[in-house]
Amino acid sequence: MASEVIANVPHWIAAEKLPSAARPGARIFATSGCTACHVYVGAGAQNLGAPNLTSEGLRGRGIDWQVRHLENPATVVPGSPMPKFASLGQARLHDLAVFLEDSKGKR
Repeated sequence: MASEVIANVPHWIAAEKLPSAARPGARIFATSGCTACHVYVGAGAQNLGAPNLTSEGLRGRGIDWQVRHLENPATVVPGSPMPKFASLGQARLHDLAVFLEDSKGKR
C-alpha cells in the first residue's frame, strides 16, 4: 500500500542524504507503485527482473533520459516490461527523475 511505503520516505532521505530538490520525487516514487517492482533502500520487491534503484544515480543517465524512460520505457529500453508513467505529467516525471539521479547509494 502507498500509505505504508510513504512512511519509508524520511528513512530514504536520511539514508541517501537526499537534497531538498529530490524529496518530492521520493514521495512520488513511494506513492506511484514503483516499489511493486523495484527495491529502494530495502523497501519494495524485485519483480520481473526490475533493478534495485537505490544507486540509480551512479549510472549517470541524466534527467532527460530518466524522464523519457519514465514516460515510455520501451522506447528507451526496447522490450522493457515497465509500464508507461506519462500520465504523471511532465512536472512529476521531472521530480521523479531528479530523485532517481540523486540516488547514489549509501554515502
